[in-house]
Amino acid sequence: MSRICPTCNTILGSYDNYFCSNCGSTLPQEIAVSSPNLRARVYAPSYLTGKNKFSFDFIHFPSFKKSIAFVFVVCAFLAVSFGFIKFYPALMKIVSSKDHLKKPSLDSDLGKQKALDLDIQLKSSTFGSDKIAEYIPENVVLYLETDDLKKLIEIYAGGSGLNKELINNVAPLLGDHFAFFVTKDKGEFDWNFIFAPRDAQESNKRLKDINERYWNFGIVEGKLVMTSNKKVIEDVRLAKNKISLNMSLNSSYVKEKQKLLPKGQVLIILFSNDGVNALEKIKGFKVNAGLINTIDRILKTGLKSLVIDAK
Repeated sequence: MSRICPTCNTILGSYDNYFCSNCGSTLPQEIAVSSPNLRARVYAPSYLTGKNKFSFDFIHFPSFKKSIAFVFVVCAFLAVSFGFIKFYPALMKIVSSKDHLKKPSLDSDLGKQKALDLDIQLKSSTFGSDKIAEYIPENVVLYLETDDLKKLIEIYAGGSGLNKELINNVAPLLGDHFAFFVTKDKGEFDWNFIFAPRDAQESNKRLKDINERYWNFGIVEGKLVMTSNKKVIEDVRLAKNKISLNMSLNSSYVKEKQKLLPKGQVLIILFSNDGVNALEKIKGFKVNAGLINTIDRILKTGLKSLVIDAK
């Protein structure tokens, strides 16, 4: 006859001697088992007994699943403890020697493309100062950056068609860092410069007094824009104010710059074959013979991006 818990109406098992394993209530004396059978009953499989039942009835455990879980947790704890004790000395050696490891330099040039030495004796500096790339429109086909305007004028201005008034009256007011970039509009190249004037107002004033028919000038966010196409001045303004994309957001620029050394005399990126064609076209202008020679040496490398620097 089955015993039933008077509190929760659960059928009591042979292991429910004094308490109900379901609700925990104390069993009345009349249904409590004063001399419980402490042996486990095992039902043999049907192929041995001819019966269909096969089960295990563990009498003494209130919950078989909980008992297995408890045993598993204890074993896991013992295993982890043993492993920690065994490997603790080796672990401490690793930790104690960590401070002696040589850390790689954050400005490591490992994997960067080597610089090209053209023996042009310009000042070497870090590229990207003044966030100048943010002024350049995204549709650029050629980009050049350097930080030695005075030396470049000294090397390449002689014998060129540059306005002497620009060289003598405006250039002295400009900082050494500048960028030259080429864009293309309606199949024609536009030639553009971004300068960092020491005095923007004075530079603007002097430019108004210069008789210049080819170049257009404008001040954008403290930088002087000199361009063959007046429309580019507005393009620079839109790029700087992020109304349109600027070159710093150009994935090709970011990808190419990652290949190159962060410092040098000159940084050059040719974004397409148009960039190569633009360099070729410069040779056809009235320019210094030394500049033509430098362009030829750059084109001869076959590289789409490079840094020029002294070895």
